[in-house]
Amino acid sequence: MKKQNLEYIIQHSLEQNKINHCYLLKSYEKVNFDKSILFIINALNKSNLKNLNQENLPANIVVFNKSDNGNLALEKEEIVKQFELTSLSTFQENQYKFLVFENIDQASNAALNSLLKTIENPSKNVIFILTTNKFNKVLSTIKSRSMIINIPSTNKKEIEKELLNNNLSPRESYLFAQIFTDTKQILSTIKPYTLDTFLELKNVVENSFKNPYFLYAYLIQYLKKDTKQDFLNLIYALKYFYSLSWNVEKNEDEELKNLAKKMKNANFDLYDCFIVLSDFLNNQDSNLNFFLQAEKMLIKLMEIYV
Repeated sequence: MKKQNLEYIIQHSLEQNKINHCYLLKSYEKVNFDKSILFIINALNKSNLKNLNQENLPANIVVFNKSDNGNLALEKEEIVKQFELTSLSTFQENQYKFLVFENIDQASNAALNSLLKTIENPSKNVIFILTTNKFNKVLSTIKSRSMIINIPSTNKKEIEKELLNNNLSPRESYLFAQIFTDTKQILSTIKPYTLDTFLELKNVVENSFKNPYFLYAYLIQYLKKDTKQDFLNLIYALKYFYSLSWNVEKNEDEELKNLAKKMKNANFDLYDCFIVLSDFLNNQDSNLNFFLQAEKMLIKLMEIYV
């Protein structure tokens, strides 16, 4: 079957004059969907929007998510309000109204019920764009009413280039591009000291081959409310370090190449460690107590070591 990417699907829809009223963009990693969302909006409305900050958007583009960047919350009341405004408002001729729901898997049941009713009977010229990094948690009724498009993770070289353009050092740009999958995530979470902590962690990992509790002691000091993001960043870095054991030749950093060679001689299963960290990161947005889950994750890690 021919691989159909986002650009092909949208361009083909325009050529055939068959625009879908609901697009579900999915990825299994922490991919930033902004470029894909902007591509759909700009292609269908023949516009040239540069970002999705609500204060900069025209009235016919509304973004719902759970962040604090000025966009609207994924709650029933706000969704119903916008639906009502959509049915009452008139916009520029040949312009679509876009309702963007980021992280649709995190919406409340009440919000999803309101959304489903509207998707089933959409207003004229209204297009829904939904995104998710957890496709398995999206309701089947949402999936069945949507054009589902897979969005691949950004090329690491592209991320590195973007970071360099944002004035990060060459080493920061290279290492962060290996560890994370999303430029937006990197720029919003890293601190001036992040690179130093990652390099400290590298040394701790090397020492943990002799005594695993060096690693536990290092990580646990960051498991506090005011350093929660630092802890998460370290877990992403640690996950990457474990993966070096099966990606030795792909690394351009000599220090990391040396770490990878040492890891290949480890007397415990590095892949099991990788899976434990992946499971924790994939479930960090659940309703479970974050700090309790993090402590359990660290204990599992120590059990693999010993």
